[in-house]
Amino acid sequence: MATRAAATLILIFVAAPLSGAVPGIKTYVVTNTASSGPGSLNDAVFQANYNGGDFNYINFNIPSSGSVVDITLSDTLYVARPMSLNGISQPGYAGTPLVRINANGFASAILLAGNVPNVPPFSNGTTATSSGSTIQGFQITNYSSNAITILKESQGNWVQNNWMGFQQTAPGTFVRNVTAHPGCRGLGVASSFNTIRYNVISGVDNGIAIGDDIANPSGNTYVTNALEHNFIGTDPTGATKIGNDSDGIFLGAGAAYNYIGPGNVLSGMASSGVEMLHPTNHGNIVIGNLIGLNAAGNAAIPNGELGVLVANGAEFNDIGSPNPLYGNVISANTLGGVVIGLNGYAPVNYPYGNWVENNLIGTDKTGTSVIPGQGMGIVVQNNSKTIIVQHNIIVGETNNGIVVNDSTESGFYGNRIGQSATGVAMANAGYGIWLANRASYNYVQVGSDPNLFGTNVLGSIGVDASGTCIGNVFGP
Repeated sequence: MATRAAATLILIFVAAPLSGAVPGIKTYVVTNTASSGPGSLNDAVFQANYNGGDFNYINFNIPSSGSVVDITLSDTLYVARPMSLNGISQPGYAGTPLVRINANGFASAILLAGNVPNVPPFSNGTTATSSGSTIQGFQITNYSSNAITILKESQGNWVQNNWMGFQQTAPGTFVRNVTAHPGCRGLGVASSFNTIRYNVISGVDNGIAIGDDIANPSGNTYVTNALEHNFIGTDPTGATKIGNDSDGIFLGAGAAYNYIGPGNVLSGMASSGVEMLHPTNHGNIVIGNLIGLNAAGNAAIPNGELGVLVANGAEFNDIGSPNPLYGNVISANTLGGVVIGLNGYAPVNYPYGNWVENNLIGTDKTGTSVIPGQGMGIVVQNNSKTIIVQHNIIVGETNNGIVVNDSTESGFYGNRIGQSATGVAMANAGYGIWLANRASYNYVQVGSDPNLFGTNVLGSIGVDASGTCIGNVFGP
């Protein structure tokens, strides 16, 4: 199980703050593919930084007859003023990015800088920030850390309609960035209030990493980022796998109150679709995604380990939604759908109060057909407490539907285990619910919202014979 941290790239930005800005809006046009000089992308960003207005448009008009144009950078594109890097302005754009940025091996192709302090010769008190910028319509390749890095003080940015981490060389053939640059990511985000949507991020290690390393000495928090309608791990059609070598979305230290979904496809990862691995990961919502499936939601593109992992003290996160229209579809992931409470880092603070609700687990997106290959539906383990698992459909698992292992005081309500929403039998190969290894004082099948069991090969509820599972409440 991949539990290592994916550190968000932190660079020291030492370019001078820019005292010559003119109020208002300025537009710069990229007219050639040169690495520097008039009309180049590097020069347009430089001019916007040093001579730009309150907001700056960088548009493209490179002769190309509608084909992809390649720009090799002479340096990372340091964005220090609000600007729109507007790749969709390139003539012929019709949804496929036509401007391909070769980062030339630099750590990042594009870096959104925060508040830049006084640096000579501009020492007149000017502070620059890139907050409110938009990065859209690019293919980004050949970088060693992140395609795009967003630093702490740069907030409220939009990253959309980009392809990151791969290059298509022929129909169905892709060069993966991670092959030349192991450990690279799509986006490294140490910032808040950003919207990341309609991107394709494949051929990397982690697709999107939000937060610091697994250690959090700064105490920073990164909140209210919205990740919507991205294809992570697949090709641009969402139909086949390109793959990422670790996770789709990794929440590191300080990542809280972020929205993962709706509309993401998180499939084809070597590890998990989503991982939350720090006690500061709280209040995050994973909603309305396809995890382990293609974009049509009718065939498997498995993640190699799990759909969603919440561990190491991450708490008060919601996998799914109280509204049954906005749950996730989590299927075909090799080891399991959702796992809560895998320990590993010291000191271990066990998670409290996570919710798993209204998800389709083991089915296609309609909930009417089994997508086979997932080991277990939901696992609550390692002394996790007060976990609420409710109103999920859990079918077609090659082992148990729900496993409660060494965990206490959790509740399991209103789930359909081994049957569809309409009561059609869809077998799990083990128990519906299996309690083992000191699973105690849990509420299973209680009151007016009982679990409903269809076909589970070993039975509806099983309790291991060790005698360590005590005080569990089994209702009608």
